[in-house]
This record gives sequence, structure tokens and C-alpha cells, in this order.
Amino acid sequence: LADRAATSSDGPVTLEGTAYRGKHTAMDYSGVIGGEPAGIAILDHPKNLNAPSPWYVIIGKPMSYFSPAVLCYGPHTLAAGDSLTLRYRVFVHPGRWDADRLKQEVARFAR
Repeated sequence: LADRAATSSDGPVTLEGTAYRGKHTAMDYSGVIGGEPAGIAILDHPKNLNAPSPWYVIIGKPMSYFSPAVLCYGPHTLAAGDSLTLRYRVFVHPGRWDADRLKQEVARFAR
């Protein structure tokens, strides 16, 4: 994946070194494969723990990574027998998605 970039539902992210952390309703991680732009977008459901989700992004060598990081800012304790459900929608798509496209998809997902 060449020319990697991350865009949140609030706009392009600014890395601190090779990493980024922030809270958003969605994140798109894109780049160029075989000369064509493509990406993966993940949408956070508004009922998820700590929504909007914290995100962790790495754009470095040799590692590329992005993920919602629901426990990024602190632990969450479950009592015995309790459960935790997290909902996300994942798109693998051609091109690069911007904040507006992410917001449109989040609006449909959150219904």
C-alpha cells in the first residue's frame, strides 16, 4: 500500500510522528495498490462503548495499521456474567473516502 492516508469523519488526520489517536464516528485508511487508490472504512455504531470510538492509526515503515480502540483511554470492567457487544460496519472500497462520504455512511448505519 503506497501513499497511505487516514481520514476521519471529521477530516484528514494529522499524525504525531507515525501515529494518531482521536475519537470519531468513522475512519478511512487508504492508499494506492497497483496504481489505483483503494481503502478500508470502518464505521462506529453510536451505541458502542465510548462512542464515538477512539481510533489508533499507524502510518510508518514497515507497519501500517488502523483500528477502533474502544479501551484506548482506560479500562472497562465487566462483572461476572456480563457481556459487551460492539458494532462496526466495514467497507473495502475503490478510491479514497472523505469526511462527507464517511458521515453519509454513518448516518445510514446509525438508524
